[in-house]
Amino acid sequence: MDKSNGNGYFNSQDEITQSGLTYSFGTPRPGDLKYTDLNGDKIIDQKDKAPMGYGNTPRQQYAVNGGVKFRSLELNFLFQGTAQYASSYSGMGVRETEFDGVYGSIHRNAWTPERYAAGETITHPALSLIKTVNHETNTFYFYDRSYLRLKNVELMWTLPESVAKGSPRNGCAYS
Repeated sequence: MDKSNGNGYFNSQDEITQSGLTYSFGTPRPGDLKYTDLNGDKIIDQKDKAPMGYGNTPRQQYAVNGGVKFRSLELNFLFQGTAQYASSYSGMGVRETEFDGVYGSIHRNAWTPERYAAGETITHPALSLIKTVNHETNTFYFYDRSYLRLKNVELMWTLPESVAKGSPRNGCAYS
């Protein structure tokens, strides 16, 4: 995605015309994503595709476990995580609703001429009921899937030796 204009969207028909770009997979309109012409031929097509992300599996997986002990209390933990892991959502419906209902956050913050002119926050390209240049695989829809989570926690208390062995005073006796 080309963010040379500050936001990565075509913000006017004039900007589209001045870019001199031709898209082989559709005609961009104001509010659409602005792609980078990687080979410099002024045509956005298959020749401008490049690898994105790290593949379908994380490049790094890690875990850290440890514990602390204080008198008769002990705490053990296990953290697990992945790094260098990203993927993209696919499918027009998923991209434009993102499981947030018909009027979700994507719709509330999508590019419109009015929102752009008012300087409002814009977090998504212009929406459409038909396929547009926004629906090509691109880095805008790439999400970082790296994480670190607390997988397990154990809290232990060791019984005092007198209780554990049993004594006649508390009604426990072993022979």
